[in-house]
Amino acid sequence: MLVVTGRADGWIDPVMNAWDSAPLPVIFPEAEGVFSDWHGCCDIRGGSVIAAGERVHAHANL
Repeated sequence: MLVVTGRADGWIDPVMNAWDSAPLPVIFPEAEGVFSDWHGCCDIRGGSVIAAGERVHAHANL
């Protein structure tokens, strides 16, 4: 939630469980942020997370 509140620029987690990331696809768009898995899909079952503002996410997305 540090990213959503503006206290962090981005968050990358290479190993993420679906139950941990379930609220993120709803919360991040509301905060004008971007949530995706490692492959750029907005899927909580991807096993990874990249969450940031649009500009940071574009540079962090692999």
